[in-house]
Amino acid sequence: MHRRIVLTALAMTLSLSATTQAAPPANPESQPTPYDVLSWPRMSAAKFGCYLEKTFGYKDKKFNCSLKDYKNQGDVCKNPEAYSEGPEFPVSKSSAIHPLIETARLSFEHGELQEVSFTLKKILPEAEVRRIFKLPAANATTPENVMNIIIQNCGKDSTCLSIEGFEHNGAGDVGCL
Repeated sequence: MHRRIVLTALAMTLSLSATTQAAPPANPESQPTPYDVLSWPRMSAAKFGCYLEKTFGYKDKKFNCSLKDYKNQGDVCKNPEAYSEGPEFPVSKSSAIHPLIETARLSFEHGELQEVSFTLKKILPEAEVRRIFKLPAANATTPENVMNIIIQNCGKDSTCLSIEGFEHNGAGDVGCL
């Protein structure tokens, strides 16, 4: 009798052990990004630089958490370099946003992030890009800081995602002389 109880207990332990084993880790490429990339457009250059430093461990020379009271002094016609200044997303940190990102590009205008663009390492269906980056459905309302979301193939083996905060205004758009 004692032997049957021990064998039954051992069988139950083995059965329980088999059912509670951890599932194999999910493919990181299939997981959504942990970052809210929709909150980035229209962020100030100073705030985004500090975000890069705190979140990704990258300290831009100018746009970092030490920068205080930043006010963009640029003018699209008279001082276009200052007009478009802001931190760059380091290539070495791009895959930290998501493993499928090859590059992340930031475009600043008048001190705010006008657009963030991602080039992905492979072609993905639009629905998959929206899931991975936690984007709203194609016809859904976007947050107030987002003007447009564009997902398209940008090469024979890559997909591009652009999230625009506002329309680009370059020198040619405003009639600089």
